Amino acid sequence: HQPEMTIQTEEWTLADQSQANLISARLPEILRVMDESIHPEENRACLVHCAFGVSRSAAVCAAWLIARNHLSLQQAMEQIRVARPEASPNIGFVAVLRALEQCGGHIEDAQRRIGQR
Repeated sequence: HQPEMTIQTEEWTLADQSQANLISARLPEILRVMDESIHPEENRACLVHCAFGVSRSAAVCAAWLIARNHLSLQQAMEQIRVARPEASPNIGFVAVLRALEQCGGHIEDAQRRIGQR
């Protein structure tokens, strides 16, 4: 007997450019959708993808790991690269992820730190 599969989709437009706003007003919403989807005890997961699976999706997954699992940026990227060795957020995303890490995963604090609020 196959478990029932539910697919929920959310689309977030984000340019893969160093000046793109990773921590936008939508990031808390996206992390919430990921929270609602991920339940290992129920064998529920969340697929995050972008065109090449290198920068944008890796950055969003790293943001979730930093904000929700309190991992460092390095720990988050090590975990992501187990599944996706070519993962490599662009330099602008890395700067934002570092701010998120330095702010203990608090998105609003990271926004202030990088001058977005």
